[in-house]
Amino acid sequence: MVLGTRSEGQPHAAPGRDVPSSTPSRVKTAMVFVSLQIVLVGSEEGLYALNVIKNSLTHIPGLGSVFQIHIIKEQEKLLMIVGDERALCLVEIKRVKQSLAQSHLPSQSELSPYIFETVKGCHLFSAGRIDNGPCICAAMPNKITILRYNDNLNKYCIRKEIETLEPCSCIHLTSYSIIIGTNKLYEIEMKQFVLEEFLDKNDVSLASAVFAASSHSFPIAIMQVASSLQKEEYLLCFHGASRSL
Repeated sequence: MVLGTRSEGQPHAAPGRDVPSSTPSRVKTAMVFVSLQIVLVGSEEGLYALNVIKNSLTHIPGLGSVFQIHIIKEQEKLLMIVGDERALCLVEIKRVKQSLAQSHLPSQSELSPYIFETVKGCHLFSAGRIDNGPCICAAMPNKITILRYNDNLNKYCIRKEIETLEPCSCIHLTSYSIIIGTNKLYEIEMKQFVLEEFLDKNDVSLASAVFAASSHSFPIAIMQVASSLQKEEYLLCFHGASRSL
């Protein structure tokens, strides 16, 4: 299935958080805490470890540019977009810590990431658990790729690719589906990978959100702000507007 288009370009990411002056000049919004003391910082110059106690910055070789970082806690791995090809990859956290422990040596060991060879050109991903199983949704300029973890093969495998005529601007994983934003918000049911519009035009309580979605605007972010047995509530951000539902 091919999703629709929008007339305006992809919005730019928000600027990165301030860090010490020794930080690389072009820091992306790619930061994660791996401990109370160490923050991993992704930049166009590579991966760095910021020690917030010592106020020191250490380069971790082997990756090239780093555009997004996420910790998969149950697997103790980092999921990242790296390199000139903007490839999706996995790196064991213990390898990062080993490299940091050797930073004082003349020859520091380089990381050897596991590259998803068929998932390159990424600009965005989201990872979590759907139906109690690990899942990744990665966005490329003209499609999204859904990967599920295969326990028998002990690796992530591609389960579905969906073409888009415009880049995906936001991704949110629920416990049973994936919500993506292109020209509109769409929800992907994960049993049969059925896709439908997320906003119900016939629901009067969603009138403001439907109006924003139809007013030459496009979604740029979605965040779950509440959840209960009765209902789930999301904050939707559109180019030029935001709505809660």
